[in-house]
Amino acid sequence: MRVVSFVCIAVGVLATVLPRDAAAQGSASADELFVGVLMSVGTGGGGLGVATSVRHYPDAQEWKSVSAFAQVQWYAEGGIRVAAGAQGTLSLVGGELGLAYRSGDADHVGTFGLHLAPFVSVDYLSLAWRLTIPLSNARTRWGTDSSFTFGANVPIPLSTTRFDRRFECLAGCLRPLGSS
Repeated sequence: MRVVSFVCIAVGVLATVLPRDAAAQGSASADELFVGVLMSVGTGGGGLGVATSVRHYPDAQEWKSVSAFAQVQWYAEGGIRVAAGAQGTLSLVGGELGLAYRSGDADHVGTFGLHLAPFVSVDYLSLAWRLTIPLSNARTRWGTDSSFTFGANVPIPLSTTRFDRRFECLAGCLRPLGSS
Protein backbone atom coordinates (compact mmCIF):
# COMPACT_ATOMS: atom_id res chain seq x y z
CA MET A 1 0.00 0.00 0.00
CA ARG A 2 2.89 2.39 0.77
CA VAL A 3 4.34 1.84 -2.70
CA VAL A 4 1.00 2.65 -4.36
CA SER A 5 0.72 5.84 -2.30
CA PHE A 6 4.28 6.80 -3.16
CA VAL A 7 3.70 6.24 -6.89
CA CYS A 8 0.52 8.37 -6.71
CA ILE A 9 2.49 11.17 -5.06
CA ALA A 10 5.20 10.89 -7.74
CA VAL A 11 2.61 11.13 -10.52
CA GLY A 12 1.12 14.18 -8.77
CA VAL A 13 4.52 15.86 -8.63
CA LEU A 14 5.06 15.21 -12.34
CA ALA A 15 1.57 16.52 -13.15
CA THR A 16 2.29 19.83 -11.43
CA VAL A 17 5.26 20.50 -13.68
CA LEU A 18 3.72 19.36 -16.94
CA PRO A 19 4.50 22.02 -19.52
CA ARG A 20 2.14 24.68 -20.68
CA ASP A 21 2.16 25.96 -24.24
CA ALA A 22 5.24 28.19 -24.58
CA ALA A 23 3.59 30.39 -27.21
CA ALA A 24 0.74 31.16 -24.80
CA GLN A 25 3.31 32.18 -22.20
CA GLY A 26 5.01 34.54 -24.64
CA SER A 27 8.39 32.98 -23.94
CA ALA A 28 10.98 30.97 -25.78
CA SER A 29 10.92 28.16 -23.24
CA ALA A 30 10.66 24.50 -24.13
CA ASP A 31 9.72 21.21 -22.51
CA GLU A 32 10.63 17.58 -23.09
CA LEU A 33 9.53 14.27 -21.64
CA PHE A 34 12.27 11.67 -21.14
CA VAL A 35 11.31 7.99 -20.82
CA GLY A 36 13.80 5.16 -20.50
CA VAL A 37 15.31 2.15 -18.82
CA LEU A 38 17.47 2.28 -15.72
CA MET A 39 20.08 -0.24 -14.58
CA SER A 40 22.02 -0.09 -11.33
CA VAL A 41 24.71 -1.94 -9.44
CA GLY A 42 25.82 -1.08 -5.95
CA THR A 43 25.85 -1.86 -2.26
CA GLY A 44 22.08 -2.48 -2.27
CA GLY A 45 22.28 -5.01 -5.12
CA GLY A 46 21.61 -4.81 -8.84
CA GLY A 47 18.38 -3.70 -10.43
CA LEU A 48 16.51 -2.95 -13.62
CA GLY A 49 13.71 -0.44 -13.98
CA VAL A 50 12.13 2.50 -15.75
CA ALA A 51 12.64 6.23 -15.31
CA THR A 52 10.89 9.32 -16.56
CA SER A 53 11.40 13.04 -16.23
CA VAL A 54 9.76 16.18 -17.52
CA ARG A 55 12.38 18.83 -18.32
CA HIS A 56 11.62 22.51 -18.61
CA TYR A 57 14.16 24.67 -20.45
CA PRO A 58 13.53 28.34 -19.46
CA ASP A 59 15.41 29.39 -22.60
CA ALA A 60 15.10 26.93 -25.49
CA GLN A 61 18.46 28.07 -26.85
CA GLU A 62 20.38 27.01 -23.75
CA TRP A 63 21.08 23.66 -22.09
CA LYS A 64 19.88 24.56 -18.60
CA SER A 65 16.78 22.78 -17.31
CA VAL A 66 14.71 22.14 -14.22
CA SER A 67 12.80 18.88 -13.99
CA ALA A 68 10.75 16.47 -11.99
CA PHE A 69 11.71 12.79 -12.11
CA ALA A 70 10.25 9.42 -11.12
CA GLN A 71 11.88 5.98 -11.08
CA VAL A 72 10.72 2.42 -10.40
CA GLN A 73 13.32 -0.33 -10.12
CA TRP A 74 13.10 -4.07 -9.47
CA TYR A 75 16.06 -5.68 -7.72
CA ALA A 76 17.52 -9.05 -8.73
CA GLU A 77 17.56 -10.00 -5.04
CA GLY A 78 13.84 -9.19 -4.78
CA GLY A 79 11.93 -6.08 -3.85
CA ILE A 80 11.42 -2.75 -5.53
CA ARG A 81 12.69 0.80 -5.17
CA VAL A 82 10.72 3.87 -6.18
CA ALA A 83 12.00 7.45 -6.15
CA ALA A 84 10.72 10.87 -7.14
CA GLY A 85 11.96 14.41 -6.82
CA ALA A 86 13.57 17.40 -8.48
CA GLN A 87 16.30 17.39 -11.09
CA GLY A 88 18.44 20.10 -12.64
CA THR A 89 20.87 20.14 -15.54
CA LEU A 90 23.52 22.49 -16.81
CA SER A 91 24.88 21.35 -20.15
CA LEU A 92 26.00 17.71 -19.71
CA VAL A 93 25.95 17.56 -15.89
CA GLY A 94 23.08 17.51 -13.46
CA GLY A 95 21.78 16.36 -10.16
CA GLU A 96 18.74 14.82 -8.52
CA LEU A 97 17.32 15.36 -5.05
CA GLY A 98 14.32 13.35 -3.96
CA LEU A 99 12.66 10.79 -1.76
CA ALA A 100 13.13 7.04 -2.28
CA TYR A 101 11.37 3.99 -0.87
CA ARG A 102 12.75 0.44 -0.93
CA SER A 103 10.36 -2.37 -0.11
CA GLY A 104 11.10 -4.78 2.69
CA ASP A 105 12.20 -8.40 2.53
CA ALA A 106 12.75 -11.19 5.08
CA ASP A 107 15.63 -9.28 6.71
CA HIS A 108 14.67 -5.62 6.22
CA VAL A 109 11.65 -3.39 6.75
CA GLY A 110 10.50 -1.09 3.96
CA THR A 111 12.66 2.03 4.20
CA PHE A 112 12.28 5.63 3.06
CA GLY A 113 15.48 7.45 2.16
CA LEU A 114 16.94 10.66 0.80
CA HIS A 115 17.84 10.23 -2.89
CA LEU A 116 20.95 12.14 -4.10
CA ALA A 117 22.41 11.59 -7.56
CA PRO A 118 24.93 13.66 -9.53
CA PHE A 119 24.95 12.57 -13.18
CA VAL A 120 26.34 13.09 -16.66
CA SER A 121 23.81 12.96 -19.47
CA VAL A 122 23.83 13.21 -23.24
CA ASP A 123 20.05 13.18 -23.81
CA TYR A 124 19.85 9.52 -24.75
CA LEU A 125 22.38 8.14 -22.25
CA SER A 126 23.11 8.94 -18.62
CA LEU A 127 25.56 7.77 -15.99
CA ALA A 128 25.00 8.58 -12.31
CA TRP A 129 26.32 7.89 -8.87
CA ARG A 130 23.25 7.44 -6.69
CA LEU A 131 23.29 7.68 -2.91
CA THR A 132 20.26 6.73 -0.84
CA ILE A 133 20.48 7.69 2.83
CA PRO A 134 17.86 6.00 5.08
CA LEU A 135 15.51 8.33 6.98
CA SER A 136 14.86 5.76 9.71
CA ASN A 137 17.01 4.39 12.48
CA ALA A 138 15.19 1.05 12.78
CA ARG A 139 17.63 -1.82 13.26
CA THR A 140 16.14 -3.82 10.40
CA ARG A 141 16.06 -0.97 7.87
CA TRP A 142 18.01 -0.94 4.63
CA GLY A 143 21.39 0.75 5.04
CA THR A 144 22.89 3.55 2.98
CA ASP A 145 22.98 2.49 -0.66
CA SER A 146 25.70 3.69 -3.02
CA SER A 147 25.08 2.67 -6.64
CA PHE A 148 26.20 3.44 -10.15
CA THR A 149 23.29 3.73 -12.54
CA PHE A 150 23.12 3.70 -16.30
CA GLY A 151 20.10 4.99 -18.19
CA ALA A 152 19.02 4.94 -21.82
CA ASN A 153 16.33 7.52 -22.54
CA VAL A 154 14.13 8.68 -25.38
CA PRO A 155 13.45 12.44 -25.38
CA ILE A 156 9.96 13.41 -26.56
CA PRO A 157 9.41 17.13 -27.35
CA LEU A 158 6.35 18.54 -25.60
CA SER A 159 6.55 22.02 -27.10
CA THR A 160 7.33 23.20 -30.59
CA THR A 161 9.66 26.00 -29.55
CA ARG A 162 12.60 23.77 -28.62
CA PHE A 163 15.61 24.59 -30.79
CA ASP A 164 16.97 21.12 -31.39
CA ARG A 165 20.77 21.27 -31.16
CA ARG A 166 21.41 17.61 -30.40
CA PHE A 167 23.24 17.01 -33.65
CA GLU A 168 24.46 20.57 -34.28
CA CYS A 169 28.05 19.80 -33.26
CA LEU A 170 28.10 16.54 -35.20
CA ALA A 171 26.73 18.27 -38.31
CA GLY A 172 29.36 21.00 -37.93
CA CYS A 173 32.11 18.42 -37.63
CA LEU A 174 30.91 16.57 -40.71
CA ARG A 175 30.62 19.69 -42.88
CA PRO A 176 33.31 19.57 -45.61
CA LEU A 177 36.25 21.88 -45.01
CA GLY A 178 35.94 25.21 -46.78
CA SER A 179 32.17 25.04 -47.18
CA SER A 180 29.91 27.57 -45.54
